[in-house]
Amino acid sequence: MKSSIYNVVVEIKKYNQFLLFNTFSGTLLEAENDVGHLLKTCANAKSIPATEMEKIGSERLQMLIDGGFLVNDMTDEVAKVKKLDLVRFPKIRASYQSSLSLTLLPSIRCNFDCFYCFEPAFLRNAPARESSYMNAEIQNKICKYVEKTLDKPRLKHIQTTWYGGEPLLYPEIVELLQRRINQIAEERGKGTSSSIVTNGFCLTKDISDMLVENGIDDAQITLDGPAAIHNKRRRLYRGDKDTNFETIMRNIKDANPDLKIKIRVNVGEHNKRAIYDLLDELIEHGVWPRDQVSIYLANLTGGKDVLKKSEYLAVNDAFRIHLVKKYNELSKQPKARLKFDLPTRQDLPVCGHIIDEDLTWLVDCVGDVYRCWDVPGQQQYRVGTIDDLLENKIKDLKEWVLNEEIREETGCYKCRMSPVCTIACPAHYFMARESGEYQAGEYYDKNEDGNPFCCNWKFGIEQTLATQYEFYREFPELVYDFPPKQNNNISGLLQIAG
Repeated sequence: MKSSIYNVVVEIKKYNQFLLFNTFSGTLLEAENDVGHLLKTCANAKSIPATEMEKIGSERLQMLIDGGFLVNDMTDEVAKVKKLDLVRFPKIRASYQSSLSLTLLPSIRCNFDCFYCFEPAFLRNAPARESSYMNAEIQNKICKYVEKTLDKPRLKHIQTTWYGGEPLLYPEIVELLQRRINQIAEERGKGTSSSIVTNGFCLTKDISDMLVENGIDDAQITLDGPAAIHNKRRRLYRGDKDTNFETIMRNIKDANPDLKIKIRVNVGEHNKRAIYDLLDELIEHGVWPRDQVSIYLANLTGGKDVLKKSEYLAVNDAFRIHLVKKYNELSKQPKARLKFDLPTRQDLPVCGHIIDEDLTWLVDCVGDVYRCWDVPGQQQYRVGTIDDLLENKIKDLKEWVLNEEIREETGCYKCRMSPVCTIACPAHYFMARESGEYQAGEYYDKNEDGNPFCCNWKFGIEQTLATQYEFYREFPELVYDFPPKQNNNISGLLQIAG
């Protein structure tokens, strides 16, 4: 027998034991030191000596075999993952075959001047901001495309996401077009869901009521830290530079109670310690804790302030636990609990480069069509127009959709996370390939901290599992999705999830 290449071995020194996780089988085990050290020291051995395996006993040995931690010497585990991908990706795509996903940009304009925005410089100057919004002709064509697509019997649902620029600079477009889409879906007996990504500055009480009335009941608002930091980094394009944060706080507090608001906090070197001050300010403004308001962190993707993924994950793990504790201090509601996260084979983003090349589109204000949220306005990444969608002329997209051949080319199968990789951003790979920035096979090792293609788990799974587990041991009542230990008499190795 040999140790699986997909083992994750985590030493929990505080409790004098190990956690074992196998990314192929999905099994999590709690182990005594002798078992943990065996897998750790024999990780690269072609075969584990029988004398070493005998030391842990037949019952515990069998649990390691059943959990996929030990495999036969001749087992080709990489081949098994490649075979898994042949089923995994089509299966995930099939689960989205009944839903049309449209991201709509009423305008490329924005009332903020964030230096890290995806908009290229030529779109961020004054003339571009004063023009270019989605006119009636483009709206009509979008509706025709929705009618044509939802007429297909297999389509059961449409998901719209309002994006920009700042979509609420044109609330009348959002209201009218969403209402028309809802009517088209209702006439055909199809379901609808809708969300909006907004900076929150224009999200007045009346606007929030309009959104909810039209089924747009989910909003993401980005903050860059407490007021002093946020107002410097996410500046108003014109006007008073210092009222930005206060206005957003007031809007969140006054928003329609049926509007679910996710506060995304961009984290980098500039504010990694200030996120706790931000939480205090949210509390002071009466924005949190509230049932309809949630908070999560997101790593920056460009610039000098970007954290290494391992450091970002450590910051995120600590903040998640702080949120749970703080909520329980302040709220009279039932206790908040921490979800014990494990990577799974199904955690793939709903992305046009992964899910489906025919049902996931971004349509900008002039009717250009893209696959990715990061590139509107950048013509080199345009795949067509709304007219092309209507006439079914957008072709040859399969080479821009993730598959097992691309995973082989990027070197993904070298990685122990490959069975459960969440593919953070396939668009970065396609853009790098298109521009000729790398030679085949070099992409996997391109950057010191991995690359944008890699999932976060790769860079911090040990610390995340350890942090969650230690919190569980201290506050078991505040953790969920963590099955209890099996009721057995095996000492030393107890299966706690499978």
